[in-house]
Amino acid sequence: MGSEHEVPPQQQSIIQPYQNILYGKNQHKWSTKPQDPRTRTAARNVLHIVPGPAGMAKDLSQPKDLFYLFVEEEMIVVIVKYMNAEIDIKNNKYKTSKYTTTQTSANEMKAMLGLLIQSAGLNSNHLPTRTLFDTLRSVKTYKACMSAERFDFLLSCMRFDDRNTRQERWVSDRLAPIRYFWEQFIDNCRKWYKPSSYITVDEQLVGFRRRCPFRMYITNKPNKYGLKLIMVADSSTNYMCNAMPYMGKNTNTGNEPLANYFVKELSKPYYGLNRNITMDNWFTSVPLAAELLKPPYKLTVVGTL
Repeated sequence: MGSEHEVPPQQQSIIQPYQNILYGKNQHKWSTKPQDPRTRTAARNVLHIVPGPAGMAKDLSQPKDLFYLFVEEEMIVVIVKYMNAEIDIKNNKYKTSKYTTTQTSANEMKAMLGLLIQSAGLNSNHLPTRTLFDTLRSVKTYKACMSAERFDFLLSCMRFDDRNTRQERWVSDRLAPIRYFWEQFIDNCRKWYKPSSYITVDEQLVGFRRRCPFRMYITNKPNKYGLKLIMVADSSTNYMCNAMPYMGKNTNTGNEPLANYFVKELSKPYYGLNRNITMDNWFTSVPLAAELLKPPYKLTVVGTL
């Protein structure tokens, strides 16, 4: 058709409010104009906290020493104890004992953790074991530590708790198999780092396809199957300061809305410390933002609605 018959696109109209103040259905007052820059800044909005290591972490520079602040020797001893109990059970199924199925030690467990961290650092943790241990296609560190068969066997035996009491604990805590290690590690993440003035609350789906009662399926995530973690991170360094797994309908929120529960629980270490929390529309609500301004929280919020 000729251009004379074309209909020009309608221009999007912009509504200009004629009032300085608008009221929502719940009588919440909204300003239609930005705050005058000459206005004195409220004390709660004056934030100038420098992020960085805290406590003993400030005096350490070697990666190994810093690693043991987060994964303590005692934590490794606990893993070795319960892994060896599992190894004994599996070893009894073999007619003859061999190195691949023998008990592990603290030193071997440290090597194992090192290989797992290296795999993640090199973005190769999705590769088959045979590829990782092939010196022509991968780094030689794996082969230098142990055989591929030993690596797979140790992974299959990795345990973090007493299997004799697991079922009893499982009734009230779906994270029971790893609860001890999880709590210790997250506590150390909080202990050895001071976040900046601005922190964020958001979710992350960690890819996981094995059996788990709170495994989720989210279509718009890169890993569609996995475990959803709600985390607090320092917006200036991306350091994870705190985290909680979302365990589905079994999450005990104490009659709080789920989003409010996670924000309050994860920000507990920063109550009264004048932090600002940035979060998306799933977490943000006007009542929550207003409540967090008050004691004992004294936290400000930037969020989408």
